[in-house]
Amino acid sequence: MELKILGTGCPKCIKLEERTRQAAEELGIDYTIEKVTDIQDIMSYGVMMTPGLVVNGEVKVTGKVPMVKDIQGILKGRGIGHAFNRITVVEKWVRRATAVIFIAVGIYYIYLYLLQSLMTDL
Repeated sequence: MELKILGTGCPKCIKLEERTRQAAEELGIDYTIEKVTDIQDIMSYGVMMTPGLVVNGEVKVTGKVPMVKDIQGILKGRGIGHAFNRITVVEKWVRRATAVIFIAVGIYYIYLYLLQSLMTDL
């Protein structure tokens, strides 16, 4: 597995390299790590915030230092995005359920208002 750490050598870049090494070693993955420090090379990956982690030519992380377990998930193919996607699906359904409840309550109060106004007219 080819891993690249994109960064100029800042403390976050060093920490990302350490955590990436630890994650790969704990998983028993054969890997090579290359440090990319040239700004032009970093920008060629489309990365505007360092540090960055590239796995087999694909940018996986930019601008932050994930925990070792998150890096392990990325290396296994299940990244932070997988968990995030599951959270967003749940959030979408919670928002829909909330909208339905608010609409139902609104219709209920409109019904009560109309019923009350009809009763006072009689």
